[in-house]
Amino acid sequence: MQQHPPARGGSAWARPWQMLVAPVESWQQLAAQSSPWPALLAQWLLMVLYAALAARPLAELWEASGQGELIAAGSGAGRWIGILLLYLPLNVALAALAAVLARLALLLIAVRISFAQAFTWTAYSALPVYIGRCLGFIGFAIVQPLTREAQDVWALMFNPFSPGLAFLFPKLSFAWVVFSSFDIFGLATLLLLALGARHFLGLSLQRSLWATLVMVLLWLAGLTVVWRAMLAAPVL
Repeated sequence: MQQHPPARGGSAWARPWQMLVAPVESWQQLAAQSSPWPALLAQWLLMVLYAALAARPLAELWEASGQGELIAAGSGAGRWIGILLLYLPLNVALAALAAVLARLALLLIAVRISFAQAFTWTAYSALPVYIGRCLGFIGFAIVQPLTREAQDVWALMFNPFSPGLAFLFPKLSFAWVVFSSFDIFGLATLLLLALGARHFLGLSLQRSLWATLVMVLLWLAGLTVVWRAMLAAPVL
């Protein structure tokens, strides 16, 4: 693995946002002082923001589409905020699982990294996806489309804002799921993964590209599982 040049210091808690405008320098700083918690906190803040703004419209949408039984009775907005806040510790578990899978997947190309490295690498790289979801739910809260189709509701929950080629395919088809995930925000995540492999994990350029390809395949495997689970939903 290559040696990292010294990088200027900065606030660790501001690093997730610095990652969006200066990714190379941010990865180099993380190589010197690694911690996934600022990235996880940024993810939580984005989740709480769209929960606060979109909870009530989401609850009303589920009820209008005839799927109100999927959430418990009570205050619609309060129930949604509670669900999303309970997701915060689950988000840590999912991030840890992603780190474990990434670490195992990289063994396919003979790259060994620690769990801490994998956790930090995947947590920071996922930030564009969280930003995309936050923007999508905020847009939903403002526009509040009058849809009552279960398919549209599930598509909204999967990805509320997908600037890419997903619109070319039927909603909830496998092609739609893939292109909805690999939109601008998904491609930004892949770019961060590639830059992180190079400047945080210290891999060569060739191995960084291979590591990114392995993560794409892992992502596609996860999407296949999610897609099959959505197809099995009784409301679809």
